[in-house]
Amino acid sequence: MKRALLALPLLAACDLPASASGSDPELARAQLATAPLAVDVATASSGGAVTARLWADGAWTEARVELPIVTGSGMVSATDAGELSLDELALELGTIELAPSALGESAQLTDVRVELVEPALAERTTWLDDDTATAAAMATLRLRWSLVRDGEALPLAPQVLPPMPLSLAVAGDGYGVDLQVGVDGSGPVWAWADVVELEDLALELASVGAY
Repeated sequence: MKRALLALPLLAACDLPASASGSDPELARAQLATAPLAVDVATASSGGAVTARLWADGAWTEARVELPIVTGSGMVSATDAGELSLDELALELGTIELAPSALGESAQLTDVRVELVEPALAERTTWLDDDTATAAAMATLRLRWSLVRDGEALPLAPQVLPPMPLSLAVAGDGYGVDLQVGVDGSGPVWAWADVVELEDLALELASVGAY
């Protein structure tokens, strides 16, 4: 089984304008420790993939499928000791096309929403300076969705996924911060009724927030 591993280079900090009050630039580490920062996911530079297996016509069909991110938001903070924390994450995904069978049977996941169940506090954070840091944590995600098979929709109960490795990277410019989040869910993710199986979930998210 091929697994997708994410390489997460830091984004260059955006040139955000000073606030209307003319306040002085603030260091990211101090700001994130003072209050959580709300961020919006930049969908054009974010994405994901998962390996989908569909049982049909007496055999499994497998494909690596893209995860289209429609909207997303989150919240990031830091402890007084400087440990980064992804406090909130919510993503709305477009329709996910599962692997069609050789005889044309198909299935889709629709109305897909990915949520962080609880804050993901970094196990280790490395600050290169007071505006730039990388961190590693474990995240527990919840999926909400419906399964459509050959045109028949079946709403599924929300599923809490096994904890997955999470990577964080922040780069501040004095007036805001660029945030990158990576999820590497190698191995089994979810299975339903010996019909659909998902494995090796990978997400790469980029976002920006202003102080």
